[in-house]
Amino acid sequence: MPIATPERTVIVRQRRFDDVKVPKADLWYSIDWSEWLNGDDIASSNWIVPSDLTKTNENIDSGTKASVKISGGKVGETYTVINRIVTVTGQETDERSFKIQIVELKEG
Repeated sequence: MPIATPERTVIVRQRRFDDVKVPKADLWYSIDWSEWLNGDDIASSNWIVPSDLTKTNENIDSGTKASVKISGGKVGETYTVINRIVTVTGQETDERSFKIQIVELKEG
């Protein structure tokens, strides 16, 4: 599992995804909903982020990708981040989640 760096955007395409990051990193995570949407678009996106993490920004890209920028966390902890969307037609609501493990950056 690669360590997320501040310059990297992680795109979640599958239902289950795990990543690691250091507490100081402020990283973008994106969930690509395009296959599931089947031609529809995202009308709203709600990110549920545990209290030890900070949601510093969020957006919807091209109507098919929900993104959130996350910082913080305590070393040794693993957090679950959830994204819930509603489609433009209002017919569909779904959620995806991923886990972020917080690690200490090893110099060396």
